[in-house]
Amino acid sequence: MMGWYGYGGHMLWFGPVMMAVSVGLICAGVVVVTYLLVRDRHSSAAPPGLGSLQGPLQVLDMRFARGELDDEEYQRRRAMLTGGRSS
Repeated sequence: MMGWYGYGGHMLWFGPVMMAVSVGLICAGVVVVTYLLVRDRHSSAAPPGLGSLQGPLQVLDMRFARGELDDEEYQRRRAMLTGGRSS
């Protein structure tokens, strides 16, 4: 006799091993997709041109360039930020 359903006893390990491998691959896929979604969301959180790495002088220069500040106000705020020294 050949065993259960025609397979020898040495083949009974194949099913559980394949089940464990497939579950592991599915879990790894879920982790990778979640990581990619979270990474993309955090990388585009700050609008372009107003990132958290921008200094106050850059913001002041941008506001002046857009016409939000006149020359006197720009010079006054720039002097306040730089401590009166020109740069």
